[in-house]
Amino acid sequence: MPAPLAPLTAFPLLKPPPRRYAGEIIDAHMHSKDVESIQAYWDVADPLYGVRYAVPIVDFLTGKGLKDRFGERVQPAIWGIHPRNENFKDLSALRRGKEAHLENIAAAGMRIVKLWFTPRFHEWGSLRLDDPALDFFFERIRKLGLAILIHVADPDRWFARQLSDLEQHGPKAEHYLQLVHRLEEFPEITVQAAHFAAHPEDLDHLHDLLERYPNLVLDSSATKWIAREFSVHGPAGRDFLVSHAERVVFGTDLVANPDREKEGKLEHYATRFYVHQMMWEQEGEFDSPIEDEDAPDVPRFRGLGLPAEVLRKFYWENARRLYWDASAAKPRSVGVGQEATAPAASAR
Repeated sequence: MPAPLAPLTAFPLLKPPPRRYAGEIIDAHMHSKDVESIQAYWDVADPLYGVRYAVPIVDFLTGKGLKDRFGERVQPAIWGIHPRNENFKDLSALRRGKEAHLENIAAAGMRIVKLWFTPRFHEWGSLRLDDPALDFFFERIRKLGLAILIHVADPDRWFARQLSDLEQHGPKAEHYLQLVHRLEEFPEITVQAAHFAAHPEDLDHLHDLLERYPNLVLDSSATKWIAREFSVHGPAGRDFLVSHAERVVFGTDLVANPDREKEGKLEHYATRFYVHQMMWEQEGEFDSPIEDEDAPDVPRFRGLGLPAEVLRKFYWENARRLYWDASAAKPRSVGVGQEATAPAASAR
């Protein structure tokens, strides 16, 4: 696995350089094992990197607990269909359970449903995203006014090496057919496609998706993957983000789970925040503190130096508009260069 040239102590992870964006930030894609585990994430995210709000991907009870404890700081994305936990053989029971589940999500004031229809989904379940057996699920989401955060497909390098069984996993292009069918059938549903729709390798494809489907937004999560591929694009990646400034939200994909080897450690969280900060705000080439099994050489990335107005939309305005402004919780924005202040009702 290609590893950084320098140890973590060589990077200013816990004393990051000054930001080019002074406002508060929403991490619109992260995970938390439970209510308590997210605190270690906050300890780095908030005081060191200005990330005060989050969309944590969690189960329903954890989502309620997070809302009770952190209030408007969180807008949980609740697992809607979890491949390892579902009985896909009894579709009637699946429908009854899922319709009740979606009703509970909406009744609890939560607005986002998480779906994970990657190639690996087919190792646990046979349903496809656009299977007619799931029409009820999307109909209920539309009725309740919920949004979807979805992961489809996987990195190109994985399809080349790890997902080459086309009979089981299918080609990458086929996974986007499932997605676009749902985008076309349900244009009223906001769909946040994780990891730049799992296709940061192909900006032309992403541009086409955004042009064709106004209900689609992308997020920047999966830090090392995104940094690697956008560094390859260089100025073209910057131009893409400037052109679609209102359609991309910031996300890290960090997992607050102390049971995992590297999770729960301040330096681990900081590596991701550091790479994002340098990637989007600075210019030039930088060593990466993150091991990257898919990198061809020692991990490095190229800063894109996004304009201030693009950073404001990317870090704050887009996610706020999608997930906070339409709910009872409305975090208050601050402009570029202004003092960052927390809403009075926020809980620390």
